[in-house]
Amino acid sequence: MKVRLDKYICLWTGMVVGCLVVLASCAANAPEDIGPEDRGEPVGISFDMYTASVTKAETETTEDMVAGKTFRIYVYNSVENGMPDFSKPLASAVYTVGTDGVATGDLRLYRGSYYMYLVSYNSDSETPVLTSGTGKIKVSDIEDNSGGKDFMYTTLKDIVVQPEAAGGSHMTVKLPTPFTRMGSQVVVRAAAKDGTQPVQIQSLEMISLKVSGLHGALFYTLGNTLWDADMDFNSSFTYSSFNRIDENGQPSNLLKDFWTSDPAVLLPVDGSHLLTFDVKMRITYQPKQGAVKEITPTYTAEIQKVLSPGMTYRFDFTLTFYGEIIPSDLTLAVREYNTISLESDGLGS
Repeated sequence: MKVRLDKYICLWTGMVVGCLVVLASCAANAPEDIGPEDRGEPVGISFDMYTASVTKAETETTEDMVAGKTFRIYVYNSVENGMPDFSKPLASAVYTVGTDGVATGDLRLYRGSYYMYLVSYNSDSETPVLTSGTGKIKVSDIEDNSGGKDFMYTTLKDIVVQPEAAGGSHMTVKLPTPFTRMGSQVVVRAAAKDGTQPVQIQSLEMISLKVSGLHGALFYTLGNTLWDADMDFNSSFTYSSFNRIDENGQPSNLLKDFWTSDPAVLLPVDGSHLLTFDVKMRITYQPKQGAVKEITPTYTAEIQKVLSPGMTYRFDFTLTFYGEIIPSDLTLAVREYNTISLESDGLGS
């Protein structure tokens, strides 16, 4: 590839395949009549991740990434009016949060003023990437049924890059705001209704719970605070890992206690379409005559609910059993969802 550089030299150290993004330093915001010798050596950048925690309001929609998590940074020259051309980033690099709360990577920039867009999946192995030729990131939710990607962002405008000390070649940028979460974290639970049942079951085990009416993917444009609009609600996600937890959050084998799913990140929905829940269970019960029976029915419920970006939800399903416990003889009552605080450890990993 031949690259024409007018009146200054641009240092190339790598390229993100598919994004045509330089993973290196580029001269920026320098008048065309100033040569590289006037701008000095490129400055290495690190980020103090937890500065924003000192002053931020407590909210579930923000996140301080723990050690080992990664994010990608896209850099653009500052602009006086309007926004940068997001399809043409000046530089990009991947950063990893250290145990000291400082994120390090290989970004090096000449002195100047920049816009910096930090995006993350709150993961230790994968970072968001711009779709080639656009300023958009496609966030696939449930393509591998892994529970979606815990997408989040933060934006730094007009960051002045210069060494912290005379003759130095490094600076640390203090993060002014935490990352904003853009997914909805959802837990589902199911249990037999507490108290006397018309038919007393002997055991209940959750096998899976499928949620339909979801987005398969959404696009996020750098600099935005909302997802791009999308009307596709044809995807689904299946919870398949459950633990029986008592009212104190401890493991239990009691029939009345809820089977609780691992938390999953789903792309938010606006409530304009129904969410459908298909609940598959393994149930044993004693019929009026004969031996104990085991069945594995699937029961369905539909509700119209909003999953808002950055919020966490829990859907509780309580079941009452009638007759000989066939699908038409079971009542599935969906409780109003509760907004709850979930631990983020493991999400997005």
